[in-house]
Amino acid sequence: MNDKDTLQNHDAPPSAPESEAGDSRLLPILPMSELVLFPRLIIPLALWEESAQRLVDDTLLKDKIIGILTSRQAATEAYTIDNLYPIGTAAVILKMGKTQEGAVRLLVQGLYRFRVEEIVEFCRKMGYRKIGVAFCGGLFSEANTFVRILQKHGLETVSVCCKVGGVPKEFLGLKDEEKVRVGSYETMCNPIAQASVCNSARTDFNVLVGLCVGHDSLFFKHAKALTTVLVAKDRVLGHNPAAALYGVKVYFQRLIKP
Repeated sequence: MNDKDTLQNHDAPPSAPESEAGDSRLLPILPMSELVLFPRLIIPLALWEESAQRLVDDTLLKDKIIGILTSRQAATEAYTIDNLYPIGTAAVILKMGKTQEGAVRLLVQGLYRFRVEEIVEFCRKMGYRKIGVAFCGGLFSEANTFVRILQKHGLETVSVCCKVGGVPKEFLGLKDEEKVRVGSYETMCNPIAQASVCNSARTDFNVLVGLCVGHDSLFFKHAKALTTVLVAKDRVLGHNPAAALYGVKVYFQRLIKP
């Protein structure tokens, strides 16, 4: 920092935890070139791009937590998901200052690794090679990105959508007017078949991406391999069900009041 900088202390805790297992927030992503942030490490950043500065401004209005990913390319090039390393670190903004030249200077501290990284590291340490990914059709893009990350780390994947088997909802006795889209052909979700596909493929470990409540329970019951959850479905809260717990004293008071 120089004399032209105006610093603002955002009262972040002096010592951040290395991991927070209960944290399921959605993080804004700040891509950086030639920089790797580790948990507990404190580093300065200089941001010149307007998009990055807007991201920081939005973050400071919320909880001051951002996700930092390292780019494989030069800072002068446009960032794309394919050019970002899949492993990142959540960080808290300790201080922010703006220079007369128009740059935004940050002091950030690494908090903990992303859950995606924890899953990859867990598979590596346990010696799991074949990973089953059972996903909701509404999260196809997210599941596809997760599969690509696993494959980039040398893991074999078996992915299976919730609509596997293509069994029509009429099989369960549902009437046409009870469908989501009346008059259309709709298939039912089939978590037991998803588990069966993973069992047949002899997966070493399974990961669920956005299965409905109850459907995930059926998968757990019928899957032979250990299973964890990457995304817990919550359409209202952006698949962040813990937000209802964070907001129970404000917006979600109705959850605990009689």
